[in-house]
Amino acid sequence: MQARLEKILSHHAAMVLDPLRTLPLARAIEKIVKPGDVVLDIGTGIGLLSFIAARAGAKQVFAIDANSEAVEVAKSYAQQFGLADRITFFEGLSFDLELEKRVDVIICETIGSLGFDENILATLSDAKKRLLKKGGRIIPDKMELWGVPVTLPLLCKEGQGEVDLNSDLLTWSNVADFDFAQTIGKIRSRKPLKSPLAKMISPKSFLAKPQKLSTIDFQASFKSFLHTKTSFRFLREGVISGMGLWPVVRWAKGLTTDCSPGKPHTHWGQGVLDLPKQKIITGEKKTFELIIEPHPEDPMRNTEILWKIK
Repeated sequence: MQARLEKILSHHAAMVLDPLRTLPLARAIEKIVKPGDVVLDIGTGIGLLSFIAARAGAKQVFAIDANSEAVEVAKSYAQQFGLADRITFFEGLSFDLELEKRVDVIICETIGSLGFDENILATLSDAKKRLLKKGGRIIPDKMELWGVPVTLPLLCKEGQGEVDLNSDLLTWSNVADFDFAQTIGKIRSRKPLKSPLAKMISPKSFLAKPQKLSTIDFQASFKSFLHTKTSFRFLREGVISGMGLWPVVRWAKGLTTDCSPGKPHTHWGQGVLDLPKQKIITGEKKTFELIIEPHPEDPMRNTEILWKIK
């Protein structure tokens, strides 16, 4: 159990301990979930969002994750927090999940640095059709994808950030008012855990004005893929080296996580899609085309990302 817990916490630390993600998301769940609701949490991880939903009054929470080790860790935390009688855990994909009755709320935080690159569109499109009641609610509420052509140097950081269990113990003791620290204390690591650190793009690398590439309203009708074309007029001459992309996520009305460069840094940071280097001049106009769709070889788990600028 010790090795499993350390592995899972290492994978989830940057996300769970990100206050710009976790706190507004927790408030959205508390705002949307009503006493007596039945909730589905897709991609539950260590179970935090399911715990928040149960605390908000959900009479039943169905929580699913493809990682069997994460499910076991989540089950142990549900026991620790006295919520095991209201949360049913499943190992697998939501595409394969069958429920006797449809749910009132779906929570799905399968969001990446490019917003839609963790298959949230296909996942929610399927779950909404099969598993959500008519008039049911989805968290997140909406998501925007923004982009801008960038030049080197990006003035960004990436690689492996360290999450030290000892130094972060107080943070773990109050994650949306849940105390994970008691269990963590039992596995104090002699070396810091590793957690991915996303790119951080400097606005100084922008060659044009950032633009909104797409907005998806999860309460309305949407497709299982994203295909967008956006024109950019360059504000200065330089050499294009990539397209910077980032999400702006609205969990519920008034509760948003903005991953824009220059804003307080989130664990998502920004993503950069490499482009063939080409010189541009001030006033020149180019069109960026982006497709994010279920991967043809593994459509339930992965996405395929295609892009070009011309």
